[in-house]
Amino acid sequence: MVDIKSDWSNDLPTEEGEYLIDDFSGKERRVRIENMKLDNNPERPDNFHVFEDGDYYSLSIENGCDEWLWAKI
Repeated sequence: MVDIKSDWSNDLPTEEGEYLIDDFSGKERRVRIENMKLDNNPERPDNFHVFEDGDYYSLSIENGCDEWLWAKI
């Protein structure tokens, strides 16, 4: 995998794209962040999800995502 250690951040991603995750398990993982907003209503917040190996989950502090390191690819 490409060494991009200088680009790691512990801030949650705020835009869609491909990312590497370091969840401190000893193995970096590649994921895709997508906005799953249901409609064009500007009153609704962005609803980012993490897609990984056919599964997906919300990008949120409730899922522990704020404890990981993120690097946009």
